[in-house]
Amino acid sequence: MPRIECPSCGREVGTGPVAGAPGLYCLARHDRPGRTATIDGLLSCVGSLATVPRPEAVEEAQLSLF
Repeated sequence: MPRIECPSCGREVGTGPVAGAPGLYCLARHDRPGRTATIDGLLSCVGSLATVPRPEAVEEAQLSLF
């Protein structure tokens, strides 16, 4: 599973493919660094489960500009 830096908290998290969108990954659910669970439940990062472009897709798009 590729790992990408979360745009919200900067933590390196695992990713998975997004069905029907080959240029995107979905970030795995994760907690912000330094945060812990409370009695009410987990405190997920707001970037959890966000979709982000694959790093390879970004590089390919930048190379196609030249």
